[in-house]
Amino acid sequence: MSLSTSNLNSKLLTASFIKVCSANFLLFFALYMVLPITPFEVESSLEGYSSWYIYLLFVVGLLIGGPFHNYLIENFNRKKICSLAYLGVISPALLFLFTTNTLLLFLGVLVQGVCFGLATAASITIAIDVTSPRKRGKGNIIYAWAGRSGMVLAVPISIYLQLSYGYEMTVYVSMASGILALLLTRLTHHPFRAPNEVSKLSLDRFILPQGWRLILMMVALAFIPGSMFPHFMENLQIKSFYIVSDSWVFILLPFVVFILSAILSRLEIDALLHNKGIGFLLSRVPIILIAIYVFSNFYLELSHWSILIAALMITSFLAAILTSIMPHRVYPKMNKWVLESQYRLEVTSPIFSGLLCMLLALFLEQDLHISDSKSYILITQLLLFGLARVSSPIFLLLILSSKHCERGTANTSHHLAWEVGLILGAVTPLVFNLTLYQVTLINTGLVALALVIYLYVHYKLHKLTSHKHTA
Repeated sequence: MSLSTSNLNSKLLTASFIKVCSANFLLFFALYMVLPITPFEVESSLEGYSSWYIYLLFVVGLLIGGPFHNYLIENFNRKKICSLAYLGVISPALLFLFTTNTLLLFLGVLVQGVCFGLATAASITIAIDVTSPRKRGKGNIIYAWAGRSGMVLAVPISIYLQLSYGYEMTVYVSMASGILALLLTRLTHHPFRAPNEVSKLSLDRFILPQGWRLILMMVALAFIPGSMFPHFMENLQIKSFYIVSDSWVFILLPFVVFILSAILSRLEIDALLHNKGIGFLLSRVPIILIAIYVFSNFYLELSHWSILIAALMITSFLAAILTSIMPHRVYPKMNKWVLESQYRLEVTSPIFSGLLCMLLALFLEQDLHISDSKSYILITQLLLFGLARVSSPIFLLLILSSKHCERGTANTSHHLAWEVGLILGAVTPLVFNLTLYQVTLINTGLVALALVIYLYVHYKLHKLTSHKHTA
């Protein structure tokens, strides 16, 4: 059954679009219920192989399957391809639970990586197909954040279930979520698309070449939480009392912080685009509140670097006051997603303050030594807040850097950068046996790299915008 033209043009939140977004949320939830903790659970079954092979093979699967995405999606029924890919993500969880054969475990996670990449590419294609052309920019963003929300919610739930009920429970919850995602995909009404003649190997629906700087930036930033995860799991039993006793805080707080940060980031951009000074300042208030809280509660324990970063956060808010009262361009709402460079300059606005939040979290990790649950919550939530604040505009920049027909590829590029960054981050301390201090040094360097990329992109966009307005 195809969607009617009137329904396709009338609104964004159609039943089909909601089903696709819900399926994407559940797909990410299902994957991240098992993938992060599985290497630590099956290590004894790997016959001498290191547990990080599990992570690495997943990324290999993502990368080797990517060039075939466009051919499969264009030449076969998209719902069937998506459904089969969902099955490929769900099924390997049974291997993790019921086999101790190393080859089967490795093969299962490799297939899971291939199928997860294909599932995200096919699913975003379906989401675009069921969305009005004029609303695909906004739909793209909602779809992407549905998946990322599933990830953020799944990781703490999986750790809690593992501690409270065992690894088997996490696998069962993962499979139930994946099956529900599959059913929602099958129930989605998708318009017929005739097959297209395309080459078997292509970067379409895999990676956006012109967005390589933004992709590199996202990989570097996603690396940071990934690299901290193995150290968290090493000391899991020490933290288990806090996790089990304050389970709602442990599970829901990261999700709320992550989503609120992404929303505030988007509101800040919208306020700039529409010259709403008060709205722009309100979206920036959490930045100065964070700095004031750190100063008032931990001043005597702060290093010079932490003091400098917190001071820069306060300074950035003062600069925001000047920005809010200075006259600048106003864009009509209906033209916000026109693919012209001048719209991208405002989109970079939240990135600098988000990077400052991440830097402050890394320095606080060394200053406070995560001595109690209070400091642990502060550092982890500050890192998540900064990461979401940066990730949202990076995704918007990828969307705006793509052609209209490449927006699905921009979405898959953002997903790929996240997954590759997280997995490489998790693998690195396991391969090189790095201490938490060494990991923090690497992560600080990666934030510095992201800052350099940000300054370069901001400079190029500012120069291009100035040239357009003087021409």
